[in-house]
Amino acid sequence: MILRSLSPRVLCIALAATAFALPGVAQSITLDGLVEDLPGGAGFQVGCTDVVLVSESVDLDALKGDSWRLTGIVSAASVVTVESAAPLDGFLELGGNGQAGGTLEFRVEGTPGETVLLLFSLGTALLPTAQAGTLLLDPTTMIVLLSGVVDASGTFEFTAAIPDNPDYQDLLIFVQGLRLPGTGGKVLTNVDCVTLQA
Repeated sequence: MILRSLSPRVLCIALAATAFALPGVAQSITLDGLVEDLPGGAGFQVGCTDVVLVSESVDLDALKGDSWRLTGIVSAASVVTVESAAPLDGFLELGGNGQAGGTLEFRVEGTPGETVLLLFSLGTALLPTAQAGTLLLDPTTMIVLLSGVVDASGTFEFTAAIPDNPDYQDLLIFVQGLRLPGTGGKVLTNVDCVTLQA
């Protein structure tokens, strides 16, 4: 199956189906994400998710505040035992003011020429895939927001207007990128999130 011939919707369904097809116990995992303190400071988590990180071999405190490619084992529901960490070769971040009537800025760092799909969801998940890393978005509310190509400087950027609608106040949204390198394959980025304000 050639990925580039698939519509974005079919690609998302195929990606989610791959995640669900894997066994759910003591499963190997690779995921990209920001390492941060759990609320209350009693441990670590992946930013913008409920994924808890534990490790006996990796100093998670030393990783805190930066994004990493983490490998390990899913040891319980939403708990990852981290076995190794490496710097990312690309990442996603959101910017803008996040206010109704304002803007939301999407930025993906990657390899020049690769295609990027930006996936949007209203919730998170922990769904390792066979080849792309880990889907951290809830597939039941996930849509392809847009796609683009990483430019020669290694960046894909897009600014979107947020409708001036009070119904969006306090809406928490999650975005994850799916990078499609020109050499084939696919890589899911980290997740970023924002709460929209009036």
